[in-house]
Amino acid sequence: MKLDNKIDYSEFLKKLKILDYKKEPWNNFKIPHGLSVSEKKDFWRKKIKETIGKEINGIYLYEKGGDVLYIGKGKPICNRVYKHFRESFEKVSGDTKYNRWHQFFSNEKNTGELTVYWIEINDGNEENSELDRQIIEKIYTRKFKPTFTTKFDAKSTDFWLSKKRKSKSK
Repeated sequence: MKLDNKIDYSEFLKKLKILDYKKEPWNNFKIPHGLSVSEKKDFWRKKIKETIGKEINGIYLYEKGGDVLYIGKGKPICNRVYKHFRESFEKVSGDTKYNRWHQFFSNEKNTGELTVYWIEINDGNEENSELDRQIIEKIYTRKFKPTFTTKFDAKSTDFWLSKKRKSKSK
């Protein structure tokens, strides 16, 4: 069976009432990214946790100037957002071998004032909720085509290519 690449997931997202990330039930706040805020790490760690909440699991989205930069899922979201904040001015453990997130979030095009949107995805059953987050993250990525997945080219060898090389050599 050939799958039509023109599948529109908008109706699915409309039924969930989460199609437009700029409207409720989505939340948002502005956050600076880049070297200029590196001395305010502690302030922003606290601000992110207070704004998003320490135990909120779900989907988050970065936007700058109307362009969707990145879409991700977090468990909890505040930890991922804080990590990306730090990646805008320093390398962070847990990043890919080639520091792909650091390269992306520290890139001049992706620094300055960004807006983070987030929504809680949690039905009480963690296994189901994680699967829901993965599915919705993929749908949003396909629908909004964030810069990170469509236009970003890491300066070093691409992480995914290095994974393929490793698996072939085994």
